[in-house]
Amino acid sequence: MKKIKVITLSAVTLLSALTLALPVHAAVNGEDQTPTEVKITDATDPKNPNTDPLLPEDPTNPVDPSQSHLVLNKVPTAYKFTSSVSNNQYTISSGTIGNGNGSDKNIVVFNDRTNRNWQVKASVVGNKLTLGSDDFTVSNFQVNNTEIAATGSKGIVFDSTETDGVAGTKTKSVNSISIIFNDPNGILKAGDTINGTISYQLFNTVTPS
Repeated sequence: MKKIKVITLSAVTLLSALTLALPVHAAVNGEDQTPTEVKITDATDPKNPNTDPLLPEDPTNPVDPSQSHLVLNKVPTAYKFTSSVSNNQYTISSGTIGNGNGSDKNIVVFNDRTNRNWQVKASVVGNKLTLGSDDFTVSNFQVNNTEIAATGSKGIVFDSTETDGVAGTKTKSVNSISIIFNDPNGILKAGDTINGTISYQLFNTVTPS
């Protein structure tokens, strides 16, 4: 059955040999060691707006425009679907995430504050897929069974409440995707590939006092 795919200088180094005459060292007469450790803490202290760029925490107007302390480090590299030609509506219940395995399926957030509240929200850009100048409206797109395209959907695909709350890097795997879109004018034919984009935004939400 024919399918429609839905996708979202060489350098040469020359090495030369160099011979050096090195002095001969005497035998070691003594040896000792110094234990070394690095203790990792969160960034809640000092709580001083002059020294801490994220205080006061205001998710609508962060003091630090780069959000360097709360960062969306990674999202899945690709979502790919395949479907047979359909009449008007395409309902596809599963697809390939990234290359199908490994860390390219993950949403990764870095947060340097314990007990900070944050959310990652996803959406379908323009709520559409495109083929040349033709658009195809996406009425439903789910990531891990969370709706991100339908009217009124919150699109929250990762929430700090899903983690242990401790400062550090937090990871969530995307294990399922589905999509519904329409082709009311019967434009699509076997061999076509239509494209869209899923956008992700990380929000620093209000932290309870």
